[in-house]
Amino acid sequence: ETKVMDVASLTAPNRTNAQFKLAWLDKYGLIVSARDPRTSEILSVKCRFCEFGRGDRNDEGRKRKRTERVKYFGRPWRTDNMQRHLKNQHSERFKEYSQLDSSSKRSKYFQKLEATRPFASLNRTRNDPLAAFAKVQVILDISKEIVEVIIAELSRDCSTNGEESANRDKMFTLVDEGGCKHYEASWPNRLQFEMVVSYIAVGVSFRQCSRIAVVTKENKGFSPMGNISMGKVVQIVRYTCALNYEVLRGILANVWAFSIAMDGGTKATVPYLDCRLRFVVGGKLFNLHLVALPMYESHTGENMFLLISQFLSALCPNWRSKLISVSTDGASNMTGRYRDVVTRLDQACLDGFYSIWCGAHQLDLVVQAIFVRMLDSSFVSSLQAVTGHLRRQQSLCRELGSQCPKFVDTRWLSIEKLVRWLIKNQTTLVAYMNDNQPACKPTLSWWIMVYLVYDFTEMINEVFTRLQGLTTLVSTQETLLKQLENQLRREGHVKGPVVPNELVAHTDWSSCDSSHLPVYSKGGFYMGIMEAEEHIRNRMLFVRENMDSMKRENFEEYRKILLSVQVMYVDVVAGINKITVERDRSNRRTTTLPPVLPKQLLTFSRAQFNDLLILQKRRILESMSEEQLGELEQEYKQFKDQTYQERGFVEMIERMPDSTAFDDAWQTIRMKYPLLCAFFGGIASVFPGTSTVESDFSIIGWGKGDSRASLTNFSLEGILQCKQFDVLQQIQALMNELGPPREASSKCLYISYSLK
Repeated sequence: ETKVMDVASLTAPNRTNAQFKLAWLDKYGLIVSARDPRTSEILSVKCRFCEFGRGDRNDEGRKRKRTERVKYFGRPWRTDNMQRHLKNQHSERFKEYSQLDSSSKRSKYFQKLEATRPFASLNRTRNDPLAAFAKVQVILDISKEIVEVIIAELSRDCSTNGEESANRDKMFTLVDEGGCKHYEASWPNRLQFEMVVSYIAVGVSFRQCSRIAVVTKENKGFSPMGNISMGKVVQIVRYTCALNYEVLRGILANVWAFSIAMDGGTKATVPYLDCRLRFVVGGKLFNLHLVALPMYESHTGENMFLLISQFLSALCPNWRSKLISVSTDGASNMTGRYRDVVTRLDQACLDGFYSIWCGAHQLDLVVQAIFVRMLDSSFVSSLQAVTGHLRRQQSLCRELGSQCPKFVDTRWLSIEKLVRWLIKNQTTLVAYMNDNQPACKPTLSWWIMVYLVYDFTEMINEVFTRLQGLTTLVSTQETLLKQLENQLRREGHVKGPVVPNELVAHTDWSSCDSSHLPVYSKGGFYMGIMEAEEHIRNRMLFVRENMDSMKRENFEEYRKILLSVQVMYVDVVAGINKITVERDRSNRRTTTLPPVLPKQLLTFSRAQFNDLLILQKRRILESMSEEQLGELEQEYKQFKDQTYQERGFVEMIERMPDSTAFDDAWQTIRMKYPLLCAFFGGIASVFPGTSTVESDFSIIGWGKGDSRASLTNFSLEGILQCKQFDVLQQIQALMNELGPPREASSKCLYISYSLK
């Protein structure tokens, strides 16, 4: 007979009022195994030594085999029982452990034990930890709105082409507890549950996942896995989506502000509007997938706004008071229905709302425009011809050990990758061209441009990559763009900016003499021929020597290369100088986003802080009380007083680089100024761009093959949610450590044990 013990049953009245002390975890080598889902109080702990067996003592002559089960401790908490167990079962290891003089050393002690754990056989016994793990039951407690709105919407297109399909009404049971309705569900095998989630997260289809499970069980004798049909896989994935959204619901209930970023994707049969979510919990900035919404031709901006608002209302009923920012890529199509969505979201939310145009996308447009301008030149046409020829030479590819990268004239990043490969293999390629004399054999000036283009794109690509980090701040993005602008000005010897009418710009060489050299200008920035020549002298020896000889032998080619250098560097500097990521409600540039890092707050006065509080007061009071608002003001006063009184404190903050991540910047002072960290964390949640949203659409690329041409809304969402299941469970654990949730009803995943 199977007896299921719910965690709630562990909250029966105690015979003692003794509370568990967190210091016991480190002292006795314990780890928390269960918490009360409502209060986060510790209900049970387990012995970490038991995970590595009870092999300290000699069992010779012993009649009964020593048990291999892990020891659990619960209330009433008695340290004498803990000590007795450690002395009798783990005497040698506990003696070594007790002699360690710091928590970090004790933590590493178990890491070393883990490294020595032998590889276990897949054929499990009934006392094996994985076999026991398979008996653990997963209990779900999901909000009514999530099941009836979000999960119901995902279920609409969950047909599996005739395969077994789970029924939502059978999967979830509606429970009414004193007028408070919610849904409950369970899964009998936690091992099975988590392995399916892991398989889907790496991109296998539902059908493949079911087949892998069958092969694992039948061919490898892995009986704890159990039988998994495709219908069960669908059901587990739907449970995973529900669990993830329940965790997100609890998170959004306990933060004062959050941000979303949106981008449209057209790689699938049906276009999608993908949304990501950023927030700060416990001083840590998180960036997660929110939802991918299908967009049909009939979806106007108004319809899309209603779809998003319906979704947000199910996830966070007061989202209009908490959403602080929306980021988009600022593309031309944002003037259509996408922009209508952003405008409506802005109007629906409180004042103090920030609209962001992706800085990385703006940089991409600037650089792409430069290469589009070069498409008419002989360099790019020759690049296309050379690339096509080299990719067809199979014997040459085998000799080089790699194939020539593809050339895509619509993406400058493809050119950067291509020229890097050409430079790496230049010696072999030149010898091949000389021996075979193909029609596309490039000239010496073409090879010089390859080197110049590589230097140019390498600098930009390094910053472009850093702009797309999951936790990049808007202020960090602005710093990186300014640093890139300065680097390009320095490398290209670009001058300016100056007033346009003060600059005489022309590129007509015929009327020039030594006292009036031609200048190329744009946007107030300019670069003369002398500056271009100085740039050449600072390049690699191959470029320097061949340009010197070309100046004497082929002056026409020489001046064309110098003009290309002028165009590249002046255009990119002028373009970056105009980039502004913050926009107002009319999509005009603005610079109203306040600072968020301690280093930036050194020059942020109390008057400016009060102005910010006034702007965000209504939004703050949705999550904080008037008393907490007063405490927030007091914390900022204490922070400013400390900067005036303690020089060492200021020096510590000033040593932080401008590009320091939010988590690292606040780590040392978060505990002293918790409300201040949470407040600026809400503002730091603002997305600097949409690059992380675009990464979600790569899922469609590796999630769809010839056999998965009909990737549906549910299957796409299932993959994305399974990928972040572990992260959300870690955030939930972090919130439990920080204290009880703001809403007592926001209880998420908890486990019951099925006892045989």
